[in-house]
Amino acid sequence: MELVKGKVTAAITTCRRKPELVRRALRSVLSQTYEDVQTLVINDAPEEAALSAELNDMIREMESQYPCRRVIYHLMSHNSGACRARNEALHLAEGEFIAFLDDDDEWLPGKIALQVQTIRQDDRIGIAYCNAYNCYEETGEEKLRFDREPIREDAMAAMLRRNIIGSCSFPLFRTSLLAASGGFREDLPALQDWELYLRLLRSCTAAYVAPPVARLHFHKGERISSHPENRARAYGIIREEFQDELRNHLESRAGFARMGISFYCSAGMPREARICLHEAIRFNPLAIRQNISDLRKISSMCRFHHC
Repeated sequence: MELVKGKVTAAITTCRRKPELVRRALRSVLSQTYEDVQTLVINDAPEEAALSAELNDMIREMESQYPCRRVIYHLMSHNSGACRARNEALHLAEGEFIAFLDDDDEWLPGKIALQVQTIRQDDRIGIAYCNAYNCYEETGEEKLRFDREPIREDAMAAMLRRNIIGSCSFPLFRTSLLAASGGFREDLPALQDWELYLRLLRSCTAAYVAPPVARLHFHKGERISSHPENRARAYGIIREEFQDELRNHLESRAGFARMGISFYCSAGMPREARICLHEAIRFNPLAIRQNISDLRKISSMCRFHHC
C-alpha cells in the first residue's frame, strides 16, 4: 500500500472492553485538531459476537457525531493478542505516520498535530513521544508523567537504562520505518513496546513533545504489565537481543541491570536478581545508596520466598 504523505493513521486496538470505555478512546481520536487522520478500530475478540455488535453500533454513533471523520472497524479472524492486532493495523495503515492507542487510554486534542510538527523537523527522527498524565481511577488522582523534560542525550543509551517513551499510547512513528522493522514482536511475552523502541533506535532517533498530550489510565482491570513472570522472561530475551548495544553503551549497563533487579524481584527470582545486582555494582560502584537499596530489596524478596 502506498502511504499518503501527511496522513496519520490512528489505531485503537481493543479486546473484550466495554464499548463505553472504548468510546472515550475513540472520541479522543476523533477530536484531534490534526485533520488528515485515518481512524482504525481493531477488535481482537471477534468471538464475542454480542459485544462486537455493540462496539460497531457505538462506532457508527460516534461517526455520526463527527461527520468529517470516517472510522474503519476491523475484526481480527480470531483472538491473537495486542501485538498481532497492532501489526494488523500497520498492514492497513495509509498514513505516512502511525500512532496506536490502547482502548482504555486517551489523547488530548493537540497530540497528533504536535507530534507531526516534531517528527518533521528532522528526517532522522523516527519516533516522536510525549509527556502524559497518569490517571488513577480508584482515587481520582492525576499525576504528570515527567515533572521536567527528559535528559536530551543519545536515545539508545537512554532507552537501555529504562523505557523513557513508555506506553504504546504515547509515540507517533514513521509508518515506513515501523513496517521495515517488522512491527511488534508477537512472540515476546511482555515488554513489547520497550523492545520495539530499542529495535527502531538502531536506525533512527527519537524526539520529545514536552506538553502532556495523553492520559494513561490505571484501573482494576487487567493490563499486560500485571504479569511479573512474563516481564522477567521478556527482560532476559531483550538482554540477549541487545547484547551489542549494551557493549557499546557501557554507561547504560547499570541502569539496564537495575531494570532486571526490579523485574526479577517482582517475579520472585532471586538468583537472576543477584546477577543483575552484581552487574549494576560493577558498572556503577559509586551509586552506594542505590546498590544498598537494591540489596535490601533482594534480601526482602528472599525472606518472602524462603530462599
